[in-house]
Amino acid sequence: MRRAGALRCTDRGPRGAVKAALDEGRSRQLAAALGELTRQVLWARHAPRVLAAAPRTTLHTRVGAGHATNHRVDRAERAIITFGWRMVAAKAAGPDESARWLSGREILARGYFGGRLGLLDVLAHVVCHEFAHLVQTAEGARRRHSVHNAAFYLVLDTLHRDGSADAVRGALAPICARLGVRTDGPTTARADVVAQVLGDDPRHAAAGSGSRGAGRRGAGRGAAAERGLRRGQARGARSGRPAVRRCSTRFEPGDRVAFQVRGRRITGCVQRINRRSITVLPDVPDRPGQWWRVGPTLLLRLEARPRTTDTGLPGVLAMDRRDKKRIEVLQKKRSKLRIEISTVKRFPDDPAELPRLEQELAAIEAELEKLKLP
Repeated sequence: MRRAGALRCTDRGPRGAVKAALDEGRSRQLAAALGELTRQVLWARHAPRVLAAAPRTTLHTRVGAGHATNHRVDRAERAIITFGWRMVAAKAAGPDESARWLSGREILARGYFGGRLGLLDVLAHVVCHEFAHLVQTAEGARRRHSVHNAAFYLVLDTLHRDGSADAVRGALAPICARLGVRTDGPTTARADVVAQVLGDDPRHAAAGSGSRGAGRRGAGRGAAAERGLRRGQARGARSGRPAVRRCSTRFEPGDRVAFQVRGRRITGCVQRINRRSITVLPDVPDRPGQWWRVGPTLLLRLEARPRTTDTGLPGVLAMDRRDKKRIEVLQKKRSKLRIEISTVKRFPDDPAELPRLEQELAAIEAELEKLKLP
C-alpha cells in the first residue's frame, strides 16, 4: 500500500506469475548489489546535482519481497529505492520476459545499450531508471499524472550518455560471476514480442518521447523539456521541495473530451480547469450529479468550443464569463432536480409533480446543450 504523503515511481512489469530463472537466495543478493551500485556509482557521481536542488535528500536502498521496484520519498525527505528480488529473478528469464517490463521497453525504443536485453543490460538500466526518478523528484520535475515525462527521460538520457549506465553495467559483471549467475545468454527478444510491447505503449512511439502522445511531439521537444526542467529546479530550490505545476492549459471549459475507465470510453464536457486535474461532466452519468476529475494527459479532445471575444474578432477560443456562471448554476439545478425526481418516483404523492419536474429538467438540459455546443 502506498504510504500517505509519499511520492512513488514504479518500474512496472507484466501481470501474472513468471517462472523465476534464479533462486531466491541469489536473487536477493543480486538485488542488494543493485542498491550498493546505486550508491557507489550513481550517487557518488550525481550527488552534487541532487543536493543542489534538494539539500536535505538522503539515499536509502532496500530489497523488496516481490516484483515491485520503485523510488519514493517519505516525509523526512529520504529517497528510498526498492529493488524487488522477484523482479531480478524474472528478468533473468530472458529477453522476451525483460521486453515486457517498462525498463525493457525503454531499452528497445530508445536504443540504450544498443537495444540489447541481456541480464547485465536490463539490470543496469533498472538502476539508472530508478535513480533518474530520484533526480527528477529532487529537481521538481515530477508531477501528478506525469511521472515518465520529457524531463524524466532527459535525466535518463544523460545517465546513459555520460557513461554512468556503462559504469553500473561494468561493476555488475563481476558480481554476477561471483554469484554464479550466467550473463552470456541471448540478448535479443523475438520480433513479435517487440512489436507487441512497443505497440501497446504510446510513450515509446518515437525516440525522445516521454509521456502519452509522445509520437506527435517533434524535434523541438527536448529544448522545451530543458526549459521546463530549469524552471522546476528554480522553484524546487526556493521552496526546498518538489515544485507543483498548474494543470495543462490545452483545454478550456466547454470542450468536448473523451477518456478511458477500465476499458470503457466515456465522453463528456470540460466543466472546470483545476490546479492538477480537469473536471469533466459525462454525457451519460452513472448516477445523478456524477462528475470525473481526470489528469490532462489522459484526456482526448473531441471538439473545441469556438467563441469570439467582446471585440468580435473571429478565431479566438474563449468562453464568456456569464456563460460559465450560467453553466455552473444550471448544473447545480440539474443535480437537485435529478435527486427530487428520484425521490418522487420512490414516494409518489402528487401525480402532477413528476411531469413538472421532468419538464424542468428537459428545459435545463436543452439550455446546457446550447451553451456547451453553440
